[in-house]
Amino acid sequence: MKSGPLTFKTAVHDASAFSFAVIGDTEARPHINDRLAQAIWGERPHFVINVGDLTDGGQRPHRFEWTLEYFLGLNQLLGRIPTLPVPGNGESDLYWYQHYHALPPPHHYYTFGFGNAEFFLLDSNRPLGPGSDQYDWLDRQLGRSNARWKFVAHHHPAYTSDEDDYGDTWRGGSQLGDANVRGIVPLYEKHSVDIVFFGHLHTYERSWPIADGRVDLDRGVRYIQTGGAGGNLEDFTPTRNWFTTKLYRGHHYCLLNVFGGHLSFQMFDVEGRLRDAFELNK
Repeated sequence: MKSGPLTFKTAVHDASAFSFAVIGDTEARPHINDRLAQAIWGERPHFVINVGDLTDGGQRPHRFEWTLEYFLGLNQLLGRIPTLPVPGNGESDLYWYQHYHALPPPHHYYTFGFGNAEFFLLDSNRPLGPGSDQYDWLDRQLGRSNARWKFVAHHHPAYTSDEDDYGDTWRGGSQLGDANVRGIVPLYEKHSVDIVFFGHLHTYERSWPIADGRVDLDRGVRYIQTGGAGGNLEDFTPTRNWFTTKLYRGHHYCLLNVFGGHLSFQMFDVEGRLRDAFELNK
């Protein structure tokens, strides 16, 4: 059997403009995945980052979630543009995750450079706090990086306004984020990471720049929750949180364009409508 034409493009030169998309929580909704894949392919980004839960529960006994759901929904995109994933709780045993992806050892966390940026992809299912392998690895990698832009991606949230995953906000308090991930946040601030992407919650949220537990427009790190690529939609706390600058409940994808010291960010819903945007200059 022959496929139709498939494509790939090698990485751009350091001084060249480039574009990438970010999605998360594709899970078991190929009809949503297909619509987002069409929209992203229409933009022709250089690559896509998927921040985890590629499947709804795609451990070793559940290969069908890969072959009949994930690949079925995203085939038109996966065959044309590289996808760089991080593992979510849906891929917890990593069996098919490692089988289907050619990633640098140890496979579940890694780094790569593209243009004048460097990307650091972590496994938030495993320890991230001080003393952990990933904490020490990231401290070394960020410390030696001379990239102009630094991006981090993992599955679980550092800050989130989700209504009930970290405490029932309709009845009481909430941690408003994952304690394991909070353990590595000081490294993001220490090494001036620009944007951290994550999913796990099936909504969109963009934070203010944050440093030392408060909004800091000069030194802060931006956090973007983008878990709207297919999973059942969730909802937000009944009151607004101090770190929030934009919320959206709906399926979506993010698109970033980078050239030199300029970054343009856009978030589109499944109908192609612009729902959020901002620009950064360094």
